Amino acid sequence: DAPVSKSLLDNLEEFQAAFSMWLPQLNKVDIVAQSETSSAPAAPADDAVVAFSGGVDASFTAYRHLFRKAGKRHKNLKTAVLVHGFDIPPDNEEAFRRAADTAQTILDGTGLSIASVRTNLKPLLGFSWEQAFLAALGACLHQFSANHGTALIASGEMIRESPIYLAALLLLLGGAFTKSAQVPFHFWLPN
Repeated sequence: DAPVSKSLLDNLEEFQAAFSMWLPQLNKVDIVAQSETSSAPAAPADDAVVAFSGGVDASFTAYRHLFRKAGKRHKNLKTAVLVHGFDIPPDNEEAFRRAADTAQTILDGTGLSIASVRTNLKPLLGFSWEQAFLAALGACLHQFSANHGTALIASGEMIRESPIYLAALLLLLGGAFTKSAQVPFHFWLPN
């Protein structure tokens, strides 16, 4: 019976539209409030928070926006978020500390620092994590919406569409093969 903000209703409608595109078997429902309140002033739309695991997709997304390579889709990254409880169980503090240190090392020199969000949602879910992951990540990033108008979630599609994709892939593979001295790069090893 309490008033609900117009922005909450708008966001729930948008969330349902996106989620039903991902899982078409789910039906959208009408969400109605008895009374609506005006929304709080919006954060600057170009200020963004990025989900950042330190992986290739997240690193590429951060790179594209930090170095203005995203064209008209460019956003000003203000915060990188690493979620504790998705890939690393909430009770494994040491593994999360190492992951956070690695992610911060990747971001060193960019002006971004890692903000962490801790959740125990994954073990509590009664259905497929693959179906809930994006919604859970969006919920974590939403915690930053007062100061960030946009949340960015990495996609491998953007990497594959990049004009430098093939060169970067070959350099990464070349580095892995030469560092581990795989054939034909084994000749320099001592006998």
